Amino acid sequence: MKNLLLSIVSSKLGIGVGRKYHEELLSDPFIRESLLGVITDENIENVPHSLIHVVLVATGGTEHLISKIAENSQFTYLLYLDKYNSLPATIEALAYLRSRGFRVRSKKYMGIDNLKQVVAKLNLVSEAYIRLRTGKFGVIGGVSPWLIYSKVSEDQIKAKSFGELIYIEVRELYEELKRVRGDFVLTRKILSGAEIVDLQNPEGAVSEAIRLYSALKNIIRRYGLSGLTIKCFDLIEEHDITACLALSLLNSELFPAACEGDIPLLYSMAIATWVTGRPVFMANPADVNNDEVVFAHCTSCLTGNYCLYTHFESGRGVGVRVHYPVGEKATVYRLDSNLSIARLGVGEITPHSWSPSMCRTQVKLKLKNAGKIVSESIGNHYVLVLGDHVEELQLISDILGIKVDYFY
Repeated sequence: MKNLLLSIVSSKLGIGVGRKYHEELLSDPFIRESLLGVITDENIENVPHSLIHVVLVATGGTEHLISKIAENSQFTYLLYLDKYNSLPATIEALAYLRSRGFRVRSKKYMGIDNLKQVVAKLNLVSEAYIRLRTGKFGVIGGVSPWLIYSKVSEDQIKAKSFGELIYIEVRELYEELKRVRGDFVLTRKILSGAEIVDLQNPEGAVSEAIRLYSALKNIIRRYGLSGLTIKCFDLIEEHDITACLALSLLNSELFPAACEGDIPLLYSMAIATWVTGRPVFMANPADVNNDEVVFAHCTSCLTGNYCLYTHFESGRGVGVRVHYPVGEKATVYRLDSNLSIARLGVGEITPHSWSPSMCRTQVKLKLKNAGKIVSESIGNHYVLVLGDHVEELQLISDILGIKVDYFY
């Protein structure tokens, strides 16, 4: 089965229109890689199965062709024109397909440059879908006891085909810690790159955090993991090490790594990382007021300048404070514990006076209807990713059969 195909559908009477658009799309090498050709009544039976099929509706009278393509696709993305009766055909096909449970979206065709953007996004989405289906996700030490909602059963994971969960005893991590040595070069790089270092024993604390990072990398390789979550507070009691910096480095490398054994958030992080191609920040909503929210945690992907403090709750180890760029957009995303609803929105980063009474990285967002985080809670952790990525996350949710619950 192909990941992504692009076709042009045309009636017999409008075949000249279909061929015109085919010639236009053939001229671009990037588009040509996915282009199947002009689909008419004569060759519709030859359309192969695909995960995603992008259909440029060139003319009217093509509803039955669109329907046949959708039957051979997991997700169909229709592009309509403002001429040649393209839109009426699209509307009729949409009504038919949606009434029968097909997963389909539509958008106006805005030219080849815009189409390249659409195809690039859909390629990331298709790759993320496959990685999610085939991935191995590690849960090290289990789930933190305070996550009384944020849990997922094996049956739910199997029903969604969200890869394989691998439970790893925390003792295995402790044994790995005994074997790994410090990394002087990386330790010095992290320390020298920090704007502020407020630690009693900077080199010792960062060196221990880097040893944990190395131990986690070894476990990732051993099990072939695609992502992991760790019951991190146990490390503080047993080894006086916090996982904040290790998880920060993993997420900066686009490897989804969650705190506290939060499995729904791990899947949320994996989806957001893979469909955007950008690192993500796992955070608690620390303060919510109408259309504003402050997200905070002691770890973050290193998206900007950073400082090193102790971990907030324990005052031990290393916590990371990352400065997020004021004025930029950021997307907020989270799956519920049933993996059936995705909370999604985009806000703008606004100025915030850093508080020593919250976790170290703090990001304030102007986010419409932010109060929903409290009034309609679906758990205490959210994913934050720089930029507006609503479209990509809508698409992956559609393909996965997940209902999107928007903030706006």
